[in-house]
Amino acid sequence: MKKFLIFLLALAMVFPFFFSPDSTQADLAPSPWPMFQHDSSHSGQSPFAGPGPSAMVKWTFDTGGPIYSSPVLGADGTIYIGSDSGKLFAVNPD
Repeated sequence: MKKFLIFLLALAMVFPFFFSPDSTQADLAPSPWPMFQHDSSHSGQSPFAGPGPSAMVKWTFDTGGPIYSSPVLGADGTIYIGSDSGKLFAVNPD
């Protein structure tokens, strides 16, 4: 009986490994920046070129308070900005 209980305990310990979702099949979200630090290697490197030496400011946006974090770019191009004024702004690309 003792051997049978040990067998059941061992089976209960390995059982979840046979029926758990396979994390190797997981894909990143279909977005320009799908996760923290950009990719599964957490490189923080964008595949897109940054501003060149002739870059110029094309528009500005007043949030009414300081910003302590980076803006977030949505899949549709909307820019989300949180401000210390207590508001969350969504700026459309147009």
